[in-house]
Amino acid sequence: MADYASNQEPVLLVCAPDGARKYVRILQTPFLIGRGAETGNHLQLLDQRLSRGCAAVVKEQEQFYIESRNPRYGHLFINGRRTENGLLNDGDVITFGVEDSYEIYFLRSPEEDPHKRFVP
Repeated sequence: MADYASNQEPVLLVCAPDGARKYVRILQTPFLIGRGAETGNHLQLLDQRLSRGCAAVVKEQEQFYIESRNPRYGHLFINGRRTENGLLNDGDVITFGVEDSYEIYFLRSPEEDPHKRFVP
């Protein structure tokens, strides 16, 4: 696992249920994740089964964590383990306990061109 360089922002690889993928840089914390834009989410997930404020990525002492904010329907999982909050490591998979929904990969040390990085 590569060390985090302070001049690089981590990236979330967002895999949608329809197979679409996009990369989103974490440019500020807390970085809010949830359904819709009306609650100020930086990453908006289009799934009515998820709450408007699912989670937030926060940074403390050069480490990134994810916190459950309001798991209305599902819950927060890191690599298949349910949690209320947890340390994020490179390659960790974030899900919300809802089948056929979003999978979000935390990429702490993205390459210059993150599109070339293989994530299963």
